[in-house]
Formats: sequence, structure tokens, C-alpha cells
Amino acid sequence: MASPGISVIIPSWNGKSLLEKCLPTVLAALLEYGGDCEIIVADDASRDRTMQWLASKHPGVRQVRIPRRQGFVHAANAGLSMARLDCACLLNNDMTVEPGFFKALAATLDADERVFAVSAKAFEAGTEKLNMGQRRRWLENNEIKGAGQETDAPGVGYTLFASGGASLFRTRAVRELGGFDTLYAPFYIEDTDLSYRAWKRGQVCLYEPRAVAHHIGGASTMRKGAPAPVRAINKLRVGVIINRNAILFYMKNITDTDLWAAYRKRIATWAAANFVRLRWTYLLGLAAAAPRMRAARRARSLELEQITVSDKQLFDILNSDYEKPGNEN
Repeated sequence: MASPGISVIIPSWNGKSLLEKCLPTVLAALLEYGGDCEIIVADDASRDRTMQWLASKHPGVRQVRIPRRQGFVHAANAGLSMARLDCACLLNNDMTVEPGFFKALAATLDADERVFAVSAKAFEAGTEKLNMGQRRRWLENNEIKGAGQETDAPGVGYTLFASGGASLFRTRAVRELGGFDTLYAPFYIEDTDLSYRAWKRGQVCLYEPRAVAHHIGGASTMRKGAPAPVRAINKLRVGVIINRNAILFYMKNITDTDLWAAYRKRIATWAAANFVRLRWTYLLGLAAAAPRMRAARRARSLELEQITVSDKQLFDILNSDYEKPGNEN
């Protein structure tokens, strides 16, 4: 069987210095992979002459420029719209990859037609600290537990979502879901949403520990290297966006009646607790979610028409052992 073709999509904003470090490792891993491939850099209105540098140093890299900065969601979707091959690898511009990265991801995805996406392992650059691993989540008292936990599982297994920072997706399957939902723009939780929706349509997401990357981390969103006041303001902004998008994710995607009823009660409880403790990030996130709640409810209605797997069934599958087709007992 021929190896599937891979379109590597790298959203980037003012990422020239990062691409100088990371792009050579991507090119080397694709050369080793040996199958059809292309690289697409989706430039989100950079001001550091990224596109001119790419044209000069890497003329084989395809480019799409977004004229006004809109964030990861729009940049990733712009790159996905240009992808010509069967598989699309979303890769952060601050990721270096090890040899065998694309081989491992493609082999795992190609071996099982149910697989929507395969997520890689990533370490924080220069350390052995796991940055991206297997995401096991579970239900406890009608609440999703385990958020933020990354497990370095020894073998291929189910994962709640494939990260938009280092994962291989089936291009057609992503397009059938409409790509990343702009409800979450500019960034964060859009990859969880996309994967969750695929899960509830009977597809699965896997973790492949043999595909290894190293993540510089937060170079764009967290404004590393900026003055302390700028970093503090940006940290608050990112925290508000994360809380806003988490609220919108639940509104859109949690459709089991008892799970949704329990979550609605927790919104008020969490708001009161954060107010008492003067923790404003959640409260600001809730306020920021309000103008988008109507869109989330409309999307929820559409989801209810399409899903074949319930929330509870999804978590039952997620916490079972993955068996590759042909290896069932």
C-alpha cells in the first residue's frame, strides 16, 4: 500500500526566526518519509518579512498570506483550504520534529479507517518535560475530569483530542466538519472541539508516542521576550480566552441531558466562587462568552442532528484499550 500524501500546514505570525530553527527538521523528516508531500505556511499578517525569507530560502514552500491578523483558527483554516494531499499535518511554527515523525503518524492513521487524527508526543524544548501526550479524560459526578493532564503512554492509544500543534488529520474528514470553528477565534480549544465532534460521529483520535516533536512553546501567544507588563497583560488575555472558549465548548458539544444540566449549575457555582476569591479570569471569560452564546446554541442544534455517539459512550471508548484492526482478540 502506498504511503498517504501529507500536506504540512504551519500557521505563523512573526515567526521567521522560529521557522529558521524548525523548518529544516520538518524538511528532513519529510525527505525521510519519502511519500508525496508539501509544506504550506499560512502567514497571519506577519511584519518580520517571513514570506520574503521563505521565497528566498525555501521557494518550494507554498504560502498563503492573511492580510489582517486573525489568529491560529483562521490561519489554520486558510492552510487547510490549500491542502492538496490526503493527510494534513498541523504543526506549530515553534516545533522541531525528530526523524521518523511523519512515518509514525502516517502509518498509524493509514492502518485504521476509523481514525480521524493522530496526535504526536512533544517535549518542552531542551527538557524532558512532556508538553503533549495522551489525553485521557473521564466522567465523575457528571463532570469531565483530567483537564490539562498529559500522559506519556508507551504505545498507541485513544486520546480525547489531536492537538493543532503537532497532529496528522485526514484532510477530507476535516473539511467535512468545516475545519476549525471560528467560534473559538483567535485560538485555543478549537482542536478539542474538532476532535470531539469527530468522536461523536463514530471516528476516533489516537496518540502515537513514536512521533516525537520538541516545542519551544508560547512564542507567539505568550509573547516570550516582551517586556514584563506586556507579558502580564497578554497572560490575562490568554486566560480569558481559554475560559471563554471552554464555556463555549461545553455549550456547543455536551449534549447528554444530565451532563449538560450539571454543567449549567456549575457555571453559577464557579462564577460565585471566583468572585469571592477575586479571581477575575473566569468571570471575564464568562462575560466574553456571552456575545457568542447564540452561535454556540445554533451549533449545538446542528450537532444534535449529526452525532451517533453520546458523550458518555465517547468517554467509555476513550478509557478502553485501543485495538488495531486485525488484532482483536
